[in-house]
Amino acid sequence: EPGKDLECRAESLRHGESEAGSKLMDFGLSQDQQMLRDAVSRCLADTSPLSHVRECAERDNPLSDQVLRALNDLGVAGMLVPEEHGGLGMTLLDAAVVAEQLGYAVAPVPFLASQVLAPIALRDAGSEEQKAHWLPKIASGEARIGVAISETIEVRDGAGVSSAGGKLNGTALFALDFEGADAYIVADSGGRLHLVGANASGL
Repeated sequence: EPGKDLECRAESLRHGESEAGSKLMDFGLSQDQQMLRDAVSRCLADTSPLSHVRECAERDNPLSDQVLRALNDLGVAGMLVPEEHGGLGMTLLDAAVVAEQLGYAVAPVPFLASQVLAPIALRDAGSEEQKAHWLPKIASGEARIGVAISETIEVRDGAGVSSAGGKLNGTALFALDFEGADAYIVADSGGRLHLVGANASGL
């Protein structure tokens, strides 16, 4: 039957097989990534209803400790931290799965800088001492790091950071996850990255 043939062919394509039997590229999420998506979705449904998001938005500190703790319990804080430093050693696609759910729920928590950009920067460019000190703390949720690197793409009027004699001078705009951070990764005008403690003089 023509209809049955089409149905069978569609079923074959869904399972990644062409008519010739060759494998097709699968752009879908893996089973583990689907489980991750569902776990984060359930967590946010339980801890971050829209009423809680509105409550956070109306106060001085818009971040939610209860949502952050719940996500930390799932291991989200350490998903991009290498396993040797106490993290899960997951991928950017895994982080994108989590980011999608955070955006869908309008979750009032830091993520892009503190749990994606900062771990990657420290992993790839940090000294061994910096890795040993910060990465385990990021993975456990004990520390958060903000990131100010937008000037590496475009310098706006009144902004820009210079580096001389071990000191930074200038203004960095659009610092991501700035609120409550323990340190900041700041890019200077030459594209070099600097790790600055939150209690640094002149910050």
